[in-house]
Amino acid sequence: MIKKVHFVRHGQTIYNSLKKIQGSSDISLNEVGIKQAKDFNINKNYDLYIHTGLKRSEETLDLILNDKNIKKEKEVLLQERGYGIFEGLKDEEIKEKYPDLFEKWKKNENVLIDKAENIENVVNRIKKFIKKITINNNKNIFVVTHSGVLYS
Repeated sequence: MIKKVHFVRHGQTIYNSLKKIQGSSDISLNEVGIKQAKDFNINKNYDLYIHTGLKRSEETLDLILNDKNIKKEKEVLLQERGYGIFEGLKDEEIKEKYPDLFEKWKKNENVLIDKAENIENVVNRIKKFIKKITINNNKNIFVVTHSGVLYS
């Protein structure tokens, strides 16, 4: 059976607008993000609608669907990568607090960051999700996730 999975990134949050590392911090949409989600046109002929459980993902999906009767599922395998000690900081703050680590991170995004998840773990979570959806009966799946997952 052929399956189609459409991935969409959540709407903007205050952290996005301030250029702060968001990671797995549970941040709600800001006014721009709310408008982005409301303006998103979707063909509601999907078998399954998924959010990641983080507020920004769930809020985006709720606003896109604008229908309380559509069943939605939470899938934590598609949550954003945790950035550990970098979360909530802007690049210049990271550079100031952790100058050596900042330089290494800019050269290799998968550098070891205290309390952060490495990209390999994110990829493994995505693979688990793919395996999981291959065995269900849904043919058309709509997912609201995060840029780190999409990048990975």
